[in-house]
Amino acid sequence: MVRSLGDLGRCVALWTKRYVRSTGGNVAVMFGLTTVTIALAIGMGLDMTRAEFERSRLSAALDEAALAVGTTNGLSQSDLEVMAQRFFDANYQISEDADVTPVSVAVNGETTTLAVTRSIPRRSCASYMSTN
Repeated sequence: MVRSLGDLGRCVALWTKRYVRSTGGNVAVMFGLTTVTIALAIGMGLDMTRAEFERSRLSAALDEAALAVGTTNGLSQSDLEVMAQRFFDANYQISEDADVTPVSVAVNGETTTLAVTRSIPRRSCASYMSTN
């Protein structure tokens, strides 16, 4: 039982000596459990960062296409879609693993809405480390 601050210091010192000399393997188990958790967290962080980067690039290219389409008058629906797709393609560099839908244009009175989707495939660690 700890009665004073000096006793507490001696207890901590005794516990530290026992912990350092311990050969029960608790450190290895804790290291293994935390390594898996940390590796999963790093992987999730990489995936989320990549997805956000792609969303930002996609959004910027679609904004450029929307500005181009929004400043024109008198074009048909198909002409608007062709124009939007050209501006989108000029501003969004598509990688070989990209699955991007064509730009859709919806005109409703004074409002013009553009939409596009892209799926991001999972990658292995080796593909992140490639030199391509």
